[in-house]
Amino acid sequence: MVYTDKDRVDIAWKQYSNYSMGDVVKINDNQYTIGTVRKVLKDATGLDGYVVEEPDGNVIVLFQGSKGPGKEGAAADWLDNDLPMAHNIISNKSEVTPQLQSASRSLNQVLKDYPNAQITVYGHLFYAIL
Repeated sequence: MVYTDKDRVDIAWKQYSNYSMGDVVKINDNQYTIGTVRKVLKDATGLDGYVVEEPDGNVIVLFQGSKGPGKEGAAADWLDNDLPMAHNIISNKSEVTPQLQSASRSLNQVLKDYPNAQITVYGHLFYAIL
């Protein structure tokens, strides 16, 4: 499937939706199905996201960005991951946070699970490092 820039923005915002395995993901005011949630990514590091298989067998990985202050999981995102990673970048350290390690492991597993698929990754903030 060829997506427009607007489609890609719509897809990126889906990372903040509340999906379960098997849910259908739609864009353009629910007019177009982009795929089915095959895996929900969630762990103690604060990692949240989805693996979505498109009808053609290709895969979209959605990594959710950091939660806002006062929201569930915000402390793990900001105190355990974002601030330490920013410090490492400013200090020119190559250390990564537990959440980035988890995201990397998750992405590597997707690559193993879907060896012939084109994998497209969407994410905010530090997931761009992946």
